[in-house]
Amino acid sequence: MPIVDIFADPDGVAETEADHFMKCPGCGEWFDMRDLDQLLAHVHDAEIEIKESPRSRRANECNDTVAGPPDTQ
Repeated sequence: MPIVDIFADPDGVAETEADHFMKCPGCGEWFDMRDLDQLLAHVHDAEIEIKESPRSRRANECNDTVAGPPDTQ
């Protein structure tokens, strides 16, 4: 069952403290969406797909090509 918040602000910006909370459609309990532990506790047997974002992949490529400090003579 997908998590859907029908009261979400369309621009995605939380304007009040209450905007960070959501009622779980699976169990009906309210949880803080900023808290990953609480969020994952309300997944309720759904599969989670974790992908690496293009930005983090690019950052890894940059770290591989960075030269060390110049040699002192």
